[in-house]
Amino acid sequence: MLRSEALQTVQDIMTQRGSNYGDLRKNWCEGAKRMSRVFKKEITPEQYGVSMIGVKMARLQSNDCRHLDSLLDIIGYAALTIEILGENDEH
Repeated sequence: MLRSEALQTVQDIMTQRGSNYGDLRKNWCEGAKRMSRVFKKEITPEQYGVSMIGVKMARLQSNDCRHLDSLLDIIGYAALTIEILGENDEH
C-alpha cells in the first residue's frame, strides 16, 4: 500500500467512525475520565489518544509489526490527537 493510499484509508475510517461515535472531544473526554478513575490520576484527552496509540503498538509487537489495521489505527489516533491538541490555545 502506498502512503497516499494509507492516508486516504485512514481518512475514510475516521469519517465512518466519526458518524458512529459522534463528537471527538466529547468522546475522548469521556474516555479520559474513565481512565482517570482506573488509574486514580487525571488523564487528559490527549493522553487518552497517546495511550490508544500505545495499545496499538503493543498489538503490533505480537504480530511482528505486520498488522495493517493496527498501523492504520496508529495513524488515525495520531491525527485525532493532533486535532485535540489544536483545540487548546497553548499548542
